[in-house]
Amino acid sequence: MYKANITQAKNAFSQLLDRVRHGQTIIIMDRQCPVARLTPIVNGNASQASVGRVQRLERAGWLIPSRHDTLPKSILAHKPPSTENTASAVQALLDNRANER
Repeated sequence: MYKANITQAKNAFSQLLDRVRHGQTIIIMDRQCPVARLTPIVNGNASQASVGRVQRLERAGWLIPSRHDTLPKSILAHKPPSTENTASAVQALLDNRANER
């Protein structure tokens, strides 16, 4: 078990999350008093957490579920358009911006 004070937690939060991802528990301390615990998800299954989030977004109206279980075969039947070897996405963006003004 690793202990970190609030300043360490604030400044190195992503590093603490990496430790949690690898199974370690982190105790956040405030003046030598424990105030929070970061622990890995019990099953290690992030998909359960994402399912709950998807359901919350659907209820809030931010996400509309697809009516199809899979992609239509017509989408997969066509090859994606190819670009010229000299094509530049940055140049296309700059040209588009110049034409809008």
